[in-house]
Amino acid sequence: MQKLKIFPLLALFTFLAACVQTQELETLGIINTRGVDLYEEESSDEMLETTLIVFQFDIQHSAMTNTIIEKGKTIKGARKRAGYHMSYNLVPGQISVELYGRELAERGLSSYLNGLVRDARDNETAYFAITDSTAKEVLTAGQENVAINIGQYLQNLIEKEMNDGRLPETSVTRFGHMQTEIGIDPVLPIIDLVNNKPTLTGLAVFQEDKYVDRISMKDALLVNLMKKTLKDTRIEITLPAKPFAPYIQFDPKEDVDEISIMLTILKGKSKISLTDKENLQYETDINLRLNVNEISRFITINEKSFKLLEKEIEKKLKKDYETLLNKLQEINSDVIGYGKYYAATLREKDLTNEEWREKFPEISVKYNVKVKIENYGTIM
Repeated sequence: MQKLKIFPLLALFTFLAACVQTQELETLGIINTRGVDLYEEESSDEMLETTLIVFQFDIQHSAMTNTIIEKGKTIKGARKRAGYHMSYNLVPGQISVELYGRELAERGLSSYLNGLVRDARDNETAYFAITDSTAKEVLTAGQENVAINIGQYLQNLIEKEMNDGRLPETSVTRFGHMQTEIGIDPVLPIIDLVNNKPTLTGLAVFQEDKYVDRISMKDALLVNLMKKTLKDTRIEITLPAKPFAPYIQFDPKEDVDEISIMLTILKGKSKISLTDKENLQYETDINLRLNVNEISRFITINEKSFKLLEKEIEKKLKKDYETLLNKLQEINSDVIGYGKYYAATLREKDLTNEEWREKFPEISVKYNVKVKIENYGTIM
């Protein structure tokens, strides 16, 4: 056990009060975050290694954060073993973030979900994430390099991206539902160490409950736009500079091939249609109302250049969606959910996962992207 940091208790004490009415607060260790990794040694059976981030309280109502690492054949078994050498009772009911290592996620997560749902603080808000390294490494090194409790830091990190529309919903309960749903595969955020600080680096793509590949955070936003209406979401797009040559002031000494544009999606929505069931042909309409916040090169906007900007953004997003679909088909993971639209057309029998795995790589999608920019003028 390693005692790491001390934090004010006021907000947390208020939050936990209803959960600990029958026990003295000082006797509890509240598990705030749990990391789970596969642990293998040549001389032992396959085991799990858990990393617990625990709040412990003293009589002055201040909170200390401890890190407890223990092994077991099950998650609950590891927690029980951790309790053998603790002077307080470990309470799992306040877990807000579950972080799993890559090796374990590749083998499948379904066998752990029942326990996760029972232990989660709130099934709608207990976040689920994986790391391409180990949960132990992210949580222990991360705690040394963030100013607050690492569990609170991870929770804030995920919530910020979800609230900004750049990350799909990522609760334990949501993952549990999606990994058993026919015609759609789940996703989870990937948290890795960047300069020893936990950072969202991409989106994990699954086949049912097994982690198979990753996509970028930019692609995560594209996926999210297929799942919900986005509002006030920032997006950065890189466009070829050549079409804008008549409107850009170039330094003759510079060789400019691209321009970067920071945009705000005022409102973005999509609609998926299965247009030809027999030939597995779809259309996806994507409508975006945008504000231009910043362009990396000085552009004078007039009617022609304004329309050109809209058209180039449409072309870029269309290409991005086509590239994303190609990758998803290569790894055979339908995280957008085209299979649900196919399943809805079946009358005589239900679609199975095996059937959709055979069909998904063969689908074709026509992406119709329509962009309307709300503000314009001379932008730099």
